[in-house]
Amino acid sequence: KDKATGQMRFNLDPDFCLLFLKAGYTLINVEQRESLTSPTAQALHAWLSSHRPPWSYSLDTLASVAGITGVNRRATIRRALDPLVGLGHVSAWTEDAGVVTIVCGYVDNGTG
Repeated sequence: KDKATGQMRFNLDPDFCLLFLKAGYTLINVEQRESLTSPTAQALHAWLSSHRPPWSYSLDTLASVAGITGVNRRATIRRALDPLVGLGHVSAWTEDAGVVTIVCGYVDNGTG
C-alpha cells in the first residue's frame, strides 16, 4: 500500500491471470500511466487499455471518455494522443473527418 496515496498495487503471476481472461478486468501498465503528465492522456491510456484493438473513435467520443468539454476538446484530445505514441502504447494515430484511428503499439494479450 502506498502511504502517500493510499492506493494498493498487486503483482500477479501472468499464468494466474489466465484464469481471469474473460472476467472483465483490465491490465494497465502502471509505469506508463505514471509517466504521463496530462490527465487527458492518462484517461485515454486507461480507457484504451480496457478496449481491444483496432481502435477507431470520434474525437467527441474520446473527449467524453476523458471528461473534456468545451470548444477546445478536440485539440486537447489530439495533444493527449502523442504522449501515448511516445510510450509505445500507441504506435500511430490518424484523424479523418473527426474520426481517430489508433494503431495499437503493444501485443494484445486478450485481456483488453
